[in-house]
Amino acid sequence: PYPYWKTTSHDNHYHDCDAYWFVWDGRALVATEGEQFDVGPGSCVITAMGQHHDVVSCKYEETLRAARIEGPLKGQKRPGHLHAKA
Repeated sequence: PYPYWKTTSHDNHYHDCDAYWFVWDGRALVATEGEQFDVGPGSCVITAMGQHHDVVSCKYEETLRAARIEGPLKGQKRPGHLHAKA
């Protein structure tokens, strides 16, 4: 369950590392660290380790294109997308 209306197939998840998205094309509404932000070309989304993040919706039916960089694994050092247990 998501605390917002969602229109993408992107999964709400977190990592055992910090995550950085650098957007170069498209516009979207993203959720990170309990807040929502409009992003577009030139935006940088930074999510701290353990914080959920998601692409909620893409604007104007555009495709969001971004590069994702992850910092070093910390804590339990689990790779990949992690999900809260329901």
